Amino acid sequence: MLMNKIRRKLGKIFQTFLAVFITFIIIFPIYWMVVTSLKDKNELVSAIPTLFPQKIQIESYKKILSNPDMILYFKNTVIMTAGIMVLQLCTCTFAAYGLAVGKFKGRKVILGVILGAMMLPQQVTFIPIYIFFARLGLVNTFVAMIIPDATSTFFIYLMYTAFNSIDKNLVDIGKCDGLTRIQMLRYIYIPACKPIFVTAILMSFINSWNAYFWPRIITNNKTHRVLSIGINYLKVTSNSGDAISNYNEIMAGVFISILPITILFFTFQKYIIKNKFV
Repeated sequence: MLMNKIRRKLGKIFQTFLAVFITFIIIFPIYWMVVTSLKDKNELVSAIPTLFPQKIQIESYKKILSNPDMILYFKNTVIMTAGIMVLQLCTCTFAAYGLAVGKFKGRKVILGVILGAMMLPQQVTFIPIYIFFARLGLVNTFVAMIIPDATSTFFIYLMYTAFNSIDKNLVDIGKCDGLTRIQMLRYIYIPACKPIFVTAILMSFINSWNAYFWPRIITNNKTHRVLSIGINYLKVTSNSGDAISNYNEIMAGVFISILPITILFFTFQKYIIKNKFV
């Protein structure tokens, strides 16, 4: 008995230590980003790094927030993210509903194709997609930035499994009340799967907001540049081409860019964990 208690205590201590260690690994880069954004240029080039700024300055944030280019990048990111989220939510919901409820030939084949498409990385398919939009003259447009991500095979499968897990009694009640298929989706399926929808919305927002590869390929001007690409242009170089230490401004830009994701995540995470919407 004594040995079992000792083992349990040692196990709890090890779990606590492991949790703290993993948390430190996750939090420290974010902490370092914020600290760097609050340092001045002299402290940035110091031979001995400091874990806390000797003199806190917010000039970096003032420069970023007053930079018209960064405001444009932020607006472009909002437009692209909103367009992708709305389209993904609509297309994935109806596709998953059709696969889960519909009874038609080839349903399993379509589901298999969707699962197979999940294994294809974007780097494999971007060339024909780029050629398609280039021939239509849609390079450097929001249409070309949004349409390729208008649906998601992962979200379709996620919602499909959620719809399949709904209590059949609820479905039978809806049928007895004379609900149409669209009404069944609105009043039964979607309310019963709200945690899945919130998860899909969060993941869609994060993926779209942080998108880099496709916006970098399909746009080559400043007019349609997004934050993930625009932050790279915060780097300042001298006339000789050498990099100038303005990492405080870069880190301030990164912090501002991830702020919407952080706010959205902490706002909705309780709904996912508790599975409650009140």
